[in-house]
Amino acid sequence: MAENVLANVDAHYLIFNIKELTGMKQAKLQTKKFKDALFIRYSGNDEEDLRTITSENIKKCIEENNTVLVLDLESVKHFFSVSISRLVEVLKTTERMNARLYLVNVPESVLKVLSMVNIISKFKIYRSDYEFISQYEQEIKSSGASVPEAGSMDDFSVSREKQGNREIVRITDSLVEEMRGYKLLDEIKTALAQGIKNIALDFANVDYVDSVGIGVLMAAYNAAIEKGVVIKVENANDIVRQILNEADIGKQLGL
Repeated sequence: MAENVLANVDAHYLIFNIKELTGMKQAKLQTKKFKDALFIRYSGNDEEDLRTITSENIKKCIEENNTVLVLDLESVKHFFSVSISRLVEVLKTTERMNARLYLVNVPESVLKVLSMVNIISKFKIYRSDYEFISQYEQEIKSSGASVPEAGSMDDFSVSREKQGNREIVRITDSLVEEMRGYKLLDEIKTALAQGIKNIALDFANVDYVDSVGIGVLMAAYNAAIEKGVVIKVENANDIVRQILNEADIGKQLGL
């Protein structure tokens, strides 16, 4: 399923930056940005969420030019009446300020509650971040909005370092596009030809991996297995980790 969703999304747009909004450090509002859409994550702690997911904080988000708000409810275990009231308040605030509100990763238990109180139809709900992003990207393209170009090869680098009996291969920038994939694969094949028996791919500076990158990693894994070499991905961010796991290669690469 992930492959079909990701195939419709330009890789350059899935680079998320987790941050705290300016002037909202006390609220500890966890956010991530996708173009003009701001994801806001529920912590799953009822008291904390009621303190942070407020109409006032949502208003501040919109005032900072975030016209599309996406509430991520993945961590929510249950929804009480006060939580429902707060969600309705947030919806009214976005409507009043001509912004749009979406819900993603909504647990089945929360969906049932929203349905029981007959307000589920008031929200546009997506099963996952990727489903929302795929649909939203299509809306952007249909509207004729400009699309930024992907990063150049100048932004991408691969370096190798020997640490004990391991070869560390460090990648910088997103693993997208064929030329980047070829460059990484060449370095891995060179390490294999030199008799290296343990390869660690350091993804600390990799923002995103697209279908090309997934294919490269699969090819690298197969080449390593043929030579009896252990190859693993280390320091991957949450987005990359989820992509590789949904592509059924995360486990093979030690994630």
